[in-house]
Amino acid sequence: MATRNSFLARNPSVLVFIAVLAAITLGATILSEGFGIGFISTSFIKTLGKTLCLCLIAIGMDLVWGYCGILSLGHFAFFGLGGYMIGMWLMYERTKDIVLASMASRPLPGDAGRAV
Repeated sequence: MATRNSFLARNPSVLVFIAVLAAITLGATILSEGFGIGFISTSFIKTLGKTLCLCLIAIGMDLVWGYCGILSLGHFAFFGLGGYMIGMWLMYERTKDIVLASMASRPLPGDAGRAV
C-alpha cells in the first residue's frame, strides 16, 4: 500500500509563497502610517490594495477561462457591482458629512404652516 503524501509535502513552494506573502503583509502593516511608524504612506497602501484586488480578479478570470475554457462574465459582474456599491456608499457618507457640517451653524428652516 502506497503512502499518501500531503499536498504541502508534495508542493513546498506553496509554503514558501505563503511565508513570503505573510512577511510582506506584516512589513507593510508595521511600516504604514496607520500602525505608527509612518515609513509607507497611506496612499501607497490604498494603491497597493486596489492593485491586489485587480490582480485577484485577473487570476480568477485566468483560472476559469484558462483551465475550464469558460468565459465567465459573472466574475466581472460581481466585481463591478461591488465597486458600484462601495462608490455609492462613499458618496452617501461624504454628502452626509458635508450637509451636517453646513447645517451645524444654521437654524433649521420653518415649514409653510409655521411662522418663523
